Amino acid sequence: MTKDDGRPVVDWAERPAPTSGGLRQVRLANLELVLRDLRRHGPASRAQIAARLGVTRPTLTRVAGELLELRLVREAGYEARGPGRPGTILELDGGHVFAVGAEINVDAITVIVHDLSGRERARRRRVLDARDVGPEASVRSLASLCADVVAESAGDHDGTPTVAGFVTALPGIVTLDGSLLVNAPNLGWRNVPVAVLLREALGFERAAVSIGNDANFAALAEFWRGEHAGRRHLVYVTGEVGVGGGVVADGELLLGSGGRAAELGHMVVDPSGPACSCGRHGCWEAYVGLDAFLRATGLPASGRRPEATVQQVVALLRRGDARVLRAVEELASWIGIGVANVVNLYDPELVILGGYFTHLASWILPAAHQVLEGCPIVTDQPAAELLVASKLGFRAAALGAALHAAEAVFSNPTLFGES
Repeated sequence: MTKDDGRPVVDWAERPAPTSGGLRQVRLANLELVLRDLRRHGPASRAQIAARLGVTRPTLTRVAGELLELRLVREAGYEARGPGRPGTILELDGGHVFAVGAEINVDAITVIVHDLSGRERARRRRVLDARDVGPEASVRSLASLCADVVAESAGDHDGTPTVAGFVTALPGIVTLDGSLLVNAPNLGWRNVPVAVLLREALGFERAAVSIGNDANFAALAEFWRGEHAGRRHLVYVTGEVGVGGGVVADGELLLGSGGRAAELGHMVVDPSGPACSCGRHGCWEAYVGLDAFLRATGLPASGRRPEATVQQVVALLRRGDARVLRAVEELASWIGIGVANVVNLYDPELVILGGYFTHLASWILPAAHQVLEGCPIVTDQPAAELLVASKLGFRAAALGAALHAAEAVFSNPTLFGES
């Protein structure tokens, strides 16, 4: 499987070959290894896959046969080679298996559906004031949107698709088991069993339902599918009402001991600064969060779709509005200061700005780069290469959640295939 520009999609969760266990465990592990190999490297012959995985040709033939019966792979032509019988090319199929990613944020909910081959089947985003309506109503709205998007995704499918996994990104701290939202200050939610509420509202029989932090999923989306996919040390900074961070360190997501790692928005940059939603003063979020920025521009801070509000800002910038230009200049300065701290903490190859920052990148980045160049940061990278803007925009978290949901299939292919 490749990205639109032909580069391979990164499989961050490679698994080692099985070394022990019963026959069933070995069988399942082999099925998983072949699926992951096809996801990582794209279409290949049985001989090529066997050589990469270090298994015998007969073993690979048996595994491929079972995956063909499950309709998780398909044959796609023949290998071009010299004399002799050409090898049959295998590729991921799984068009009947859906992985659903979603996001609940302060101003909107999003649902994205991917099939196992990595193709996006449908995407929808809807305005919702989650702070005002509360967790139960927000979950019901998300479940309703999900039902619509899954039905839309199934429209061109022959038969009834299987939803293998449903993962929702949330702007707050989530327990490591993906069940409980501990605290989401910008939503005003504490200790909410969102995964349980979603499972009851969705009605998916076999699907794994879980939740996670929005910045973490956005970081995974960048690592798997972003413009800089494959960078093994990166930091993603959300640009929503809340500001968070997702850190990929040596190719793995950094979660911390309790899932609280990289709460970058609550890094204090000025103890005497403005109040933050977390109850402290001078947090980075209080300077660069979307509501804080909109207050500086004089525009309404809530009640609209974030994309529309940011497009209004862009229009004012293009007209040379003095107040908005000053607000963006101040924003860029605080971004540079915060990113300098992030670089000192994590020493990444790349810091990626997401969310609303992406729409303002051409105004933000030059000034932020100047601030970075003047800071004593522990890197010899030019600031223009170190700090970049995402191309995924506001969909990054839901996309990462959808790709993560597909892990349920790769971890146990027999649960979701069709024989």
